[in-house]
Amino acid sequence: MNLRGNYNKYSDAIKSYIIQSKNPYAYSSVPRSTARHWIKNCDLYQKSINKTPTKLLEDEVTKLNNDLKKKNSLLNLITNVRKLFPYPFSKNKINNKELKKNIILEISKAKKHNKLYKCLEAIGLSLSSYKRWKSEIRPCVITKDICAKTNNNSISLNELAKLRYYLTSLKYQHIPISRLHLLAQRENKLFCSINTWYKYNNIFEWRDFLPLKHKRKNKNGLKAVCPNQYWHIDVSVIELIGNKKVYLQAIIDNFSRFIVNWQVTDSISLQNTFDLIKESEKLCNKNTSVVSDQGSENKTLFKFKNRLSKNLNFLLAKIDIKQSNSMIESFFRALKNDYLYKYKLRNIEDAIRHINFYVNFHNNTSLKKLKGAKPKEIYNNNWTEKDLELINQNKLKSISARKKYKEIKKCKSCYL
Repeated sequence: MNLRGNYNKYSDAIKSYIIQSKNPYAYSSVPRSTARHWIKNCDLYQKSINKTPTKLLEDEVTKLNNDLKKKNSLLNLITNVRKLFPYPFSKNKINNKELKKNIILEISKAKKHNKLYKCLEAIGLSLSSYKRWKSEIRPCVITKDICAKTNNNSISLNELAKLRYYLTSLKYQHIPISRLHLLAQRENKLFCSINTWYKYNNIFEWRDFLPLKHKRKNKNGLKAVCPNQYWHIDVSVIELIGNKKVYLQAIIDNFSRFIVNWQVTDSISLQNTFDLIKESEKLCNKNTSVVSDQGSENKTLFKFKNRLSKNLNFLLAKIDIKQSNSMIESFFRALKNDYLYKYKLRNIEDAIRHINFYVNFHNNTSLKKLKGAKPKEIYNNNWTEKDLELINQNKLKSISARKKYKEIKKCKSCYL
């Protein structure tokens, strides 16, 4: 806390006039004690006395003109930027490179008369965003790409090339970004946060996203404690060429997200459901509950209870339990939206081939819900804490190597 307060400042012309006239009452705006101090200690203000009043006035005019130029340049900066982008930068993101380029040009004009931090404060833009925009618009002179030295903790050019490979390769097009960054860690290729993946994907537009029609609601679903405690079973329609349809029926384990069994048929029937469960009953525990919806193929399953294992129990979603059968439905959605929509399925054999590939991929790919583990590893109890520690150790090694990345010298675009 400043107890002394703020003091008024006076120009050299006023000081020299009062000292030469030796009249403490010459200016009514100057306190009498201050004027007497100037007159008494005139040796301290010798530089001001030596200047003529006309010279002092000229200096004052030039100072005022410079201040006016600074204020006018800031005013022009604000008006021009608001014409280009009338929204606050903190709430709305800019993805257009031409718009970023025009805003930086306006800032460079205002920098001739003002400091950078004043220009950024005037338009409400952060320094980190300014550096990032500048490196995107004016690439590094040495690497001809986005500069790697704008931030010491930012990913290196080699890591950025790996990230681009994962996002643009046809081999990984059906894998969501949330699972891709876990896959890269399991392969010991790339260690960076999920926000970094989304950030560079938005900057370079390597991959497009399908807009969601409805907002997802976070609800407490059915949670198992061990594998084979709850199985979810359901049917999904898959369209073929010529308006033909086949039906995919699958069983997924609640605890591990492992696809226990699946089949593709020409029709929906209770017998198909019974056959699928009959094939899978070898894997069930003492108290395995099969959760299904109220479809016609599931309602009368209790009739076949005597022909199935005694360890199996049957539950109807939202009737016997409060929770829904959404886990198997989310698998069907990912299968169709992420993978099958790219292919034209000619017949049932073609559909079985593609579904078999995706099921194997799903069972052998890391999931965020499982902390990077694969469904098959959790289902077979092959995932341990040592595997998780190994990923964390590799992550720390990658971060330390990134900080030591000093091979590239700073170029012109790295400086402000």
